[in-house]
Amino acid sequence: MVGDVPLLALPSGSILQFLLMTLPLLCVYLYFLWLAVNRPNIANPNDERYGEDRIRLTDILYTYLATLVLFCSLVVYLLWFVGKRRKLSMRYEREAIV
Repeated sequence: MVGDVPLLALPSGSILQFLLMTLPLLCVYLYFLWLAVNRPNIANPNDERYGEDRIRLTDILYTYLATLVLFCSLVVYLLWFVGKRRKLSMRYEREAIV
């Protein structure tokens, strides 16, 4: 039974942890989208939402770009390094001297 489970990470646990870690980020993005859709017209000072606080669109863009860079790095790590690490650990398990 122990030989069937990878040594360094459980396959189903990794996906569940990834989903739980990214749900807050999804909430922030949905909030940003809601802010972008409901933006007040800053050229019209008579608009009742004119004095409300607002997040600049460039700040939202920078947040998206930073997250894109992080997730691309994560994808490269998961596809390349984790695969090599699992192959190495399986090879070590097969060829180990007991």
